[in-house]
Amino acid sequence: MLIESRPVKNLIPHFIHKRFKARRTHGRFQAVTLFVDISGFTPLTERLMQHEKDGAEVLTDVLNHIFQPLVAEVYTQGGFVTTFAGDAFTVVFPLKKEVAVVQHALAAATFIQDFFARQGRFVTRYGQFEMGVKVQILKRGTMFAMRATKLYEAYRAYGSIEEMPPASRAAWEMFPSCFRRRSRM
Repeated sequence: MLIESRPVKNLIPHFIHKRFKARRTHGRFQAVTLFVDISGFTPLTERLMQHEKDGAEVLTDVLNHIFQPLVAEVYTQGGFVTTFAGDAFTVVFPLKKEVAVVQHALAAATFIQDFFARQGRFVTRYGQFEMGVKVQILKRGTMFAMRATKLYEAYRAYGSIEEMPPASRAAWEMFPSCFRRRSRM
């Protein structure tokens, strides 16, 4: 199979490539992080893999239909994808003084949610599949998204860290300020 000869856009994020060319191979930076978790892939994959090669090709078409516009919007808004993990991906929007980065991350998140609201149902020759999405935005990228979800759930469940069961409390001792609040909602 002949593959079209053209540069592979965004294989290495421009942010990383630019620093690598300047011989900066590590470092830290402030960022807004967007975590996108798409639901519905397991039933889709299980059903399509029953059809072997043809099912794999249909799966590829569905994945391209989903990921191409989402990733394109991320780059349009100034972010870049750092990781893909199955049906999820993480995006970083480096903070820049002259740019309202949080608004760009929100615009990308809104686009992604709207995409699934409009096109969350995928019809293939092997059936119809419903897909959904969960999006999280973390300012400054200081906490991984999965931990942020658990922290938010704990915050909503307990009025203070002292109210948590001892086993759960031990896991959150490093985040006591997250449980301070002025009033119980």
